[in-house]
Amino acid sequence: MHSVKSLFSRALKHLRGDPPEPVPEGPAATRPSLACMPAELVLDILYRLPPLSRKALSQTCRRFRNFPELRDAELTFQSERFEFLCMLERDGALSKLVCAGCKRVHKKSCFAKNQLRESPENRYCVASLPVLQICSARTLSFNEAKENFNLIRKLPQESMPDSPKWRMIPCEHGPQYEVPGHFWFTTRFWPTKLKQLDVLCLFPTRCDDIPSKETVNEALRDLDIRICPHMEVSDPRILDTYYPIMLNRTSARDVIYNTVLRVVRELGSLRSPNSAAWKAQTRPVYPLASGAITAPQSE
Repeated sequence: MHSVKSLFSRALKHLRGDPPEPVPEGPAATRPSLACMPAELVLDILYRLPPLSRKALSQTCRRFRNFPELRDAELTFQSERFEFLCMLERDGALSKLVCAGCKRVHKKSCFAKNQLRESPENRYCVASLPVLQICSARTLSFNEAKENFNLIRKLPQESMPDSPKWRMIPCEHGPQYEVPGHFWFTTRFWPTKLKQLDVLCLFPTRCDDIPSKETVNEALRDLDIRICPHMEVSDPRILDTYYPIMLNRTSARDVIYNTVLRVVRELGSLRSPNSAAWKAQTRPVYPLASGAITAPQSE
């Protein structure tokens, strides 16, 4: 009876998101008999198990954790685990609040005040709440931006040492954009800071023509696009950055180019959703429960 209670207690801690207990070493670390079974027999048992039991099996030893069949059940397990956490919160069994974005539990100070009134299935912490509006079709959260940052930092360096590391995320936005996606990149001189680039098409022009400021201003007014929470492309400060330059390309005078506006967002190092660089590029959220943003930690 004691062993059953111990197993139930350990399973409940795992489903709540508590850190795992340290693995015993020395004589206490015994190899489970299940790991000694032939792989064919284990797979035959595996196909008969529900996703939650598959996840439990993958935690018994390192050998089972590497089975592709067990990794495929991870998403289903996360969904069932999230539903179980929501049930625990409604029953008053949790001291923390469930986050629908992270699928975990956080402290109350990690949520905005308006999110505290939401149900567990619709509540988002400050790191998973979509607040970075890239375009009318895509709004990202702090966690999504940080995930892009981590993927870029893992990319190999180009042959040219000054070349930035970058990746493009496809997006179904309007024809005002030059490419069907958004660029994310880091530079050699600032490898720990993430930047986001969009290229907006204003109008086609010949290589030997120099558009006037009035023409550019009219094109900017027609673009109903906000490049940050407090500035649209029609802002007069945008026009002040336009300096017409005559390109000396006599052999390409009949070629038609696009006059474009390049928008670069400085997102910083993304260490916290409370950082000045992140807050400058995002929509203001409701006041938090504690009065200050607390970045969710690994629970």
